[in-house]
Amino acid sequence: MPWDVFCLSCGGHLAKASRYNAEKKHDGNYFSTKIWTFKFKCHLCSGEIVLKTDPENRDYACIVGCKRKTKEWDAEEVSGVKLLGEEEQDGIRSDPFKRLEHAQKDQNAARAKDPVLQQMINFSDSINKDTFALNYKLRKTLREEKKKKISLLEESESKGLGIKLLEPSNEDILQSTIELKNRTSSTYYQTLRKQKLKTESIFGNDNTQNQALKKLIKLGADIKNIRPLKDNKPKTISFKPKFSSVPKKIADM
Repeated sequence: MPWDVFCLSCGGHLAKASRYNAEKKHDGNYFSTKIWTFKFKCHLCSGEIVLKTDPENRDYACIVGCKRKTKEWDAEEVSGVKLLGEEEQDGIRSDPFKRLEHAQKDQNAARAKDPVLQQMINFSDSINKDTFALNYKLRKTLREEKKKKISLLEESESKGLGIKLLEPSNEDILQSTIELKNRTSSTYYQTLRKQKLKTESIFGNDNTQNQALKKLIKLGADIKNIRPLKDNKPKTISFKPKFSSVPKKIADM
């Protein structure tokens, strides 16, 4: 959008520099310059809007669906230079009194701005007074930058990276410090855990061993034809076969 416009369908405001998908068509020529029309829809109401290039006036023209927003401003309010119209200029040229009055206004305006201009001149002189010192400082800065580039290039070649390294910034240093601290703390706790696993028994403490022994005894009591031991003396376990006679195949063998 070349400027601010209002949609005539919904009254919405379409801001300057907004982008739209428009249908572009050739609509005649102005001498050798082509005239183009752009047809698109309002993003608020989908109303049709058509703009057209105006090479004669070096501008665009609203054809359908929109109205250009007019802005009024005073040059004196924004500290600008107020341009005179053709009639006022002709009057100053023809009337010597008006010409003298206009020249007096220009001189008064220049005197009012003289302190500001003088401050700017003094500031510029203070900076550019010693040209030798400025040249020395500039050349020294360039030499330091060149040394840094050479050192970074040598570091990259020594590490076999094959890429151009950049100078470390404060953010990089802070981030690397945090990462190193996290890795160090995690490594420390991992070392403590490994030492603990090496020193303690795989069966745990005494209470854990007693509980495991009770579970084994209870498991053994549930197995058929196996009885738990009530004392430390070994006892024989009776075993009765389920079948009364020996199979023929086994007897033949």
